[in-house]
Amino acid sequence: MNSGNLNAARKLFDEMPQLTTVSYNAIISGYNKCGQTQEPLTLLTQMHSSNTKLNETTFTSLLSACSRSSSFDLGKQIHSLILKSGFEGFSLVGSSLLNLYTSCFDISNAYRLFELLHCRNPLLWSLMVVGFVKSRMLDEALDLFDKMNVSSRDVYSWTSLISGCAQNDDDVQRRKALELFVSMTSNGDVKPNEFTYDSVLRACVKLEAVDFGRMIHGCLIRLGLEHDDSISGALVEFYCKLGYLDDTKRVFDQLDKNPCLNTCNLMIGSLVDVGNIREAEFIFNQLEEKNPVSYNLMIKGYADNGRIQESIALFDRMPCKNIVSYNTMISVYHKAGMFDKALKLFEFVKEENNTVTWNSMISGYVQNEQPTEAIKLYAVMQRSSIVCSRSTFSALFRACASMGTVSQGRMIHAQLIKTPFASNVFVGTSLVDMYAKCGSIDDSKLAFRVGERVAERMLGMDSMHVSVYVILSNIYARVGRWEKVREVREKLRGLRVKKDPGCSWIEAKDRVHVFCVEDRSHPESSEIFSVLGVLRDDVCSSCEFGFDPFVYDMHEHLVDSF
Repeated sequence: MNSGNLNAARKLFDEMPQLTTVSYNAIISGYNKCGQTQEPLTLLTQMHSSNTKLNETTFTSLLSACSRSSSFDLGKQIHSLILKSGFEGFSLVGSSLLNLYTSCFDISNAYRLFELLHCRNPLLWSLMVVGFVKSRMLDEALDLFDKMNVSSRDVYSWTSLISGCAQNDDDVQRRKALELFVSMTSNGDVKPNEFTYDSVLRACVKLEAVDFGRMIHGCLIRLGLEHDDSISGALVEFYCKLGYLDDTKRVFDQLDKNPCLNTCNLMIGSLVDVGNIREAEFIFNQLEEKNPVSYNLMIKGYADNGRIQESIALFDRMPCKNIVSYNTMISVYHKAGMFDKALKLFEFVKEENNTVTWNSMISGYVQNEQPTEAIKLYAVMQRSSIVCSRSTFSALFRACASMGTVSQGRMIHAQLIKTPFASNVFVGTSLVDMYAKCGSIDDSKLAFRVGERVAERMLGMDSMHVSVYVILSNIYARVGRWEKVREVREKLRGLRVKKDPGCSWIEAKDRVHVFCVEDRSHPESSEIFSVLGVLRDDVCSSCEFGFDPFVYDMHEHLVDSF
């Protein structure tokens, strides 16, 4: 059994002339160690029918099998046997019982059991705390943790509580995760493990707590743990998701020769986000195994960098596609002007009832100046009971703005009010723009006031959120409040927060040309800007005939020219 040869052990077990409690316990324990949970439960029936006595070890192993296989009904029957046999007060049996009830989310009975047994078994405190965390009852978990004897707080209970707080949607709870980590490390009796550090770094990502995360990284370096697979992956994710590409690359480059696939995907995604398609492509090609996430990132990366044909070719040879793959390709086909293929792919996957699929198609129509088709598809989406998202409404308001149909826009606005996205700042920007472009100034001002309040409230909660500054700047610009635009942008610069520059790509004669805001590095930039000057004059002259230039995200000297 110790050598791991379970089949040989079972053969020997079946050939034994007389089976005892010890032999049953040995084979049941072996199955448990190998993760086979059904066979121990079958052996219980065999033990019961042969009148073989069950002891503390038997009950502990059987309850473990029930917990792992979520066989709660059978577990409760075993609990009855335990009560009849008088084993409930045994330390390991009590712990296994509590683990069964918390694993199967019967938290009320778990707590009753805890109150009966915890005086005799201090280990149950940690199990009960973990049970509350699993059931998302963080307040109860924190309250019980505070009542625990300090000596009973092991790394398991500390880490579970930190993890529960870190995964919560509430920033207050996420900050509590960092506070708990500080308390844990200052206590000195319990050392964090790799799961503790992973949970704290995830909380730092959600809170955008860069300094705290860097402090954790420093601790890991001092402890010599930064090269641990799970921790280095968490560090890559931390720097990656907060936009620190140089740090992400530095940590990634220090990893072992074969970092895990999830970490590689994070690195590819970071490089794709900043347009560094060459390095992303290099890592992608080095992967021995790829999953749909790997392919989807590269498909998006090729498309975003104007390499449409490579994006399509990669999708075609992708061995296993998922809904994200199809959604990405719908957007790619729209970018390439291949409407028939986009529609064909949409028809193939629309029965999945995936909101993103429908949004991809609606946004594609809007981007390609087919707003009427976008509105028609929205009507089908409603009849099909597909749930809308903020992206749906933003795209629809852009469609209405393009058509200049304020009545249609008001109808969609009325539907928006019934959803949780009515106060969403990103949707609000599209709403302000729609009313302004349709010439409904009063409605635009009303929507502006709502959007302004929401954006300023978001800035109060999270002063480093770049997109909120950009949105608020755009809202002010749309209603002509240029002094406010300057004020917001000055504040953005003062915080040293950077907005990714706008970029465009065009493929000509098998070469991709990239153009970024205020970039004059192109070898033919003089000729390009000369043509742009002529184009600007043509646009300015067309303003006399009702053309409304979309200038609110441009630099001041360009705005003045309009």
